[in-house]
Amino acid sequence: MHDETWQWHTQSGRLLTLRLIAPEDRARYAAYVEGLSYGTRYFRYGHGNLRLTDAELDLVCRIDPTEGRRYVVVTTENGEDVIVATGGYFRHADGESCDMTIVVADAWHGTQIAHRLMKTLIQRAAADRLKCMVAHVLATNRKMLRFTQRHGFGLLPGQRQEAIKALCLRLDGGGCQCQTLCVDA
Repeated sequence: MHDETWQWHTQSGRLLTLRLIAPEDRARYAAYVEGLSYGTRYFRYGHGNLRLTDAELDLVCRIDPTEGRRYVVVTTENGEDVIVATGGYFRHADGESCDMTIVVADAWHGTQIAHRLMKTLIQRAAADRLKCMVAHVLATNRKMLRFTQRHGFGLLPGQRQEAIKALCLRLDGGGCQCQTLCVDA
């Protein structure tokens, strides 16, 4: 199996595969986003009525590995792969830090997929020699704020009153003191 593909079974016995996104996932990704609830789309994309253009779908499914990675978690339904979660990280211009995203389809919340994705993103970003990972989270998305903090992210200084919070994780073993790397994130 490719070094960026992992499989496991959920507690209910469903087989899940975590792998890099591919150009062939375009229609799957569009269906995945369409199937997200208004609230999930709002928390991830900033508005709930998101409709991706063909150009946006092409960008999502064709990530240059020097710029970052986007993963999908798929399962099989009626003989077809279906995306149930996505996650990725994308390098900042400094070459030492990155932004992180994770979204899990509503029906799959509570299945530990996000934790597997986060662990994968952290490990792969560290392997890519990145020093700092940043998550931008709406202040009202308390679930994501708790999730990132459980994975070691800390709120950057000056973020307490912001509508969009910036949280940071040092990938080189240090505490969350990456203000100098992540200040322009």
